[in-house]
Amino acid sequence: MFVETERWAGRVRYLILDGTFYRKEWRDRIREIAEGKGEEVFTVYVTCSLETCLERNRLREEKIEEKAVSIIYNQLEKPEKANFSIDTDFLSVDEAVRKLTSALCLGRVS
Repeated sequence: MFVETERWAGRVRYLILDGTFYRKEWRDRIREIAEGKGEEVFTVYVTCSLETCLERNRLREEKIEEKAVSIIYNQLEKPEKANFSIDTDFLSVDEAVRKLTSALCLGRVS
């Protein structure tokens, strides 16, 4: 994850990282890499209940152990510097994407 980020940061216009990044130290490392290349970091904090996480995992083609989902959920360190937060308990993927892109287009996120 960090090697690829270092490789691409500063070389492309946008670099989108998709991951749980549930540890603050991992987010801090990504921020260090980006800022070292003169780039900004835009953090989207996507959240939902543990029950929703477990249900979505059950529907996945490649499931992970429910115990692992629970551990990650309980160890999540909420981002201090999220530019945008969205609770997906009651939103479809399309609705969540629309809310995010609308906020970006309207300049409602820093």
